[in-house]
Amino acid sequence: MMAERERGVVVGMTRKRAGVWSVAALAVASCTSKAPSVASSEGEAESKAAFNPTAVATKLAGQLELPIDIEDPANCAVCHAAVYAEWTESMHARAHQTKDPIFAALRDFRLSLGQKIEGKCENCHSPRAQGRFDSAAALAGVSCAACHNIEAVHSAEYAKGAKLIQIAKDNTMRSARDVPSGSSPVHGNGPALPALADGKTLCLACHGKHRNPAQVPVCTTGSELEEHAGDDTCVSCHMPHEEGPSGAVSNRERHRSHRFAGPHRAYLQDDLRLLASGVELKVERARGAATVEIRNRSGHAFPSGFPGRVALVEVVGLDANGEAVWRNFSGDPMKESPESVFNKIYVDEGGQPTMPPLAVSMARDNRLKPDEVRTLDYVLPDSVETIRASVIYRLLPSSAAERLGLSELDLAQPVRVLTVTSGGS
Repeated sequence: MMAERERGVVVGMTRKRAGVWSVAALAVASCTSKAPSVASSEGEAESKAAFNPTAVATKLAGQLELPIDIEDPANCAVCHAAVYAEWTESMHARAHQTKDPIFAALRDFRLSLGQKIEGKCENCHSPRAQGRFDSAAALAGVSCAACHNIEAVHSAEYAKGAKLIQIAKDNTMRSARDVPSGSSPVHGNGPALPALADGKTLCLACHGKHRNPAQVPVCTTGSELEEHAGDDTCVSCHMPHEEGPSGAVSNRERHRSHRFAGPHRAYLQDDLRLLASGVELKVERARGAATVEIRNRSGHAFPSGFPGRVALVEVVGLDANGEAVWRNFSGDPMKESPESVFNKIYVDEGGQPTMPPLAVSMARDNRLKPDEVRTLDYVLPDSVETIRASVIYRLLPSSAAERLGLSELDLAQPVRVLTVTSGGS
């Protein structure tokens, strides 16, 4: 039944995205088509000259209305077509409530309860909004300027997004590398921004630590990363290197991806790679028993981020004919196989499960800790010859989806991340 639902989700999503991909492809083509025309129009002699990004940018600046509006990411596409196209696929580009149905539903839910959210949600979802959540800058979500037109990122015990970010007083756009002043004719440049260069400080301004109104920790990715034994940063996994330059003003052989890969890619782009890379699954079977070993390979807890995310290990026992004769859960996994569920459960004053924004405490955190290897043991009937184990991921639990009116939403469906199979001994 779950497999049928998942196939339906993928088909439905593919149809829905056809129009989106057409628009995105047109945008990329229109951006990338501008750069070659500049170089080719000057003849063969200039094409053999040393690459001069400032000269290229100066010519491309003629296609922009000056002074450039750095709040509009489309303006950045003229010189930085590749990273702009990647950004359009990201949840950064979809951060505004009008583009993310889960965020919209949660926001409406909190407003319906009379909770004050002004000056809170937009700190991360529209950090350039400056108090106007319906402005063009707000609609752009986490735009180019949100990360590059800043002077510093301050620290605090629990991050509050834009409140920690010191916006530049001019149109200077900084990156993780030193860029000489005057390199761009349409915006300022400057030395590398340490908060970008370290691969995590800026990211954790929004993805670090958050508490709900009762001061219960809800998002704790930052503190989880601190527990990680490796040298990985946010950029290591979520901004991997892509082949080719970032756009017309670069001739580097590769650049950091601006897709900001996260679990949503499994839904929006049918791309399971990031989720699949976050865990490792092994299965061993002996007569009458099975052992599943799951390893957290991400640099934080699994799952992390939004506190409603859930991961499950589904185990199915197959007989000699390949028929399923046993499974660790067939209905509610929290009742039938709670050890197979990696999640957090928040409770109200009466000790009943509730939505994270309303919680007074957290009753359960069974997620995989950073670098943790956990073993799950199951008792099997003798008829089982083969074990099939899968990791299943949900952006939010079915109970929350129902309460928010999102049960039929593609994003509320389960996704099978990876599957391994083992025979008997």
